[in-house]
Amino acid sequence: MATIWVQDEPSGLVSGLRIGSDVAAASAAVIQGLVEAIAQPTDVLTSWALHPYEQDGTREVAYANERRELGDAATVYVEELARPRQQNVVWVDRYHLIASGCTPRSTHRLCGLYVAGDGGQCVCMIHDPSVSHMMHEHARAIAHSATAGWDDEHVAMSCRLVVRTGSEPHQVQVRLPAMFVPTAHTVIEHTRARIAGG
Repeated sequence: MATIWVQDEPSGLVSGLRIGSDVAAASAAVIQGLVEAIAQPTDVLTSWALHPYEQDGTREVAYANERRELGDAATVYVEELARPRQQNVVWVDRYHLIASGCTPRSTHRLCGLYVAGDGGQCVCMIHDPSVSHMMHEHARAIAHSATAGWDDEHVAMSCRLVVRTGSEPHQVQVRLPAMFVPTAHTVIEHTRARIAGG
């Protein structure tokens, strides 16, 4: 049976939570519950991802699993950072996935690819479509700054939910406006009960 733990991570104007489990699927279930409880029907998902296993091909074929999980309606492209081409050298941070216009339901599936903590990282921002351009630019900024600023307060305040996976195995970091924290704790308790019930 999986256990789920939660730790508060105060982060200035927004609230932060670190959620973890001994089983990656339990952490993914928490993400799914948070999205279902907090996201509005018209909300969209903007995301950034970096995985070292996606660096040895070309940008056209990188992140095939992520593209499949995000679906055909998403606007997905791979940002290629300038790295010198060298024989027998594979840069682990050259290709970054940037996706926008996705359905929030894709969040737990996308994060599920990263929650095991095998070296990749993913940030998902669920927000109203009116701030899509700002979120898209922020996702590009994350790519160019090696994840610095993933939890920027102004971005988090413009989102319903910001989720980061991959920083630690089986753990999820969440930033959200304070008004959603009671809902988040309720979701965590419901997920614990559902897992305990088998």
